[in-house]
Amino acid sequence: MIEKITTEIIEELKTTAPNLTSKQLEWRNRIINSDNPKFFGYGHTISEIEKIIKLIYNKYPSSYEDAINIFKNLASSNVIEEKFAGIFFLNHFKKSFNKETIDLFEEPLSKYWLLLLDTVNFLENKCTK
Repeated sequence: MIEKITTEIIEELKTTAPNLTSKQLEWRNRIINSDNPKFFGYGHTISEIEKIIKLIYNKYPSSYEDAINIFKNLASSNVIEEKFAGIFFLNHFKKSFNKETIDLFEEPLSKYWLLLLDTVNFLENKCTK
């Protein structure tokens, strides 16, 4: 089920990606400001990502453990929207958050600090969601 949900999220993000003009692409790349040449974004707004996640979350019964694995799969992506999607999916299980949830964020921050600094938005969203 974890792979099915992860794949559906990725496919939905790909198929609903807006067609960006060259000016919008330039702006997006400036905002992402990554040193990783493989890091990019589709162009979704945060609210569009949240809507996609809500639909998929409601479509499949899943557990907190499933959500952790979905988060891990998506957070390791080179696509900013997929990273956000992982956070938003996990966010549906706030009542189950515990030390393990905190550790999910602590380990990548200490191990992959520069990689996670690809965008300020990603770090800010982890802290506020």
